Formats: sequence, C-alpha cells, structure tokens
Amino acid sequence: MLFGLFFVVFKVLSVLFSSYICRASQIILDSLL
Repeated sequence: MLFGLFFVVFKVLSVLFSSYICRASQIILDSLL
C-alpha cells in the first residue's frame, strides 16, 4: 500500500519535473534567439 502510494507520487513528480524542464529550455532558447 505504502509502496504503491510512493510510486504514484514519484510518477507525478517526474511528469511535473519533465514538463518544467521542457518549458524552461523553451524559454532559454527563446531568450537566446
């Protein structure tokens, strides 16, 4: 039960982190160009 909950939290955090990285890199590319 606890392991499943931890897995769900980890998955949500990884998705949020990847989307944040994508947006940050896009902003950096826009500022460079």
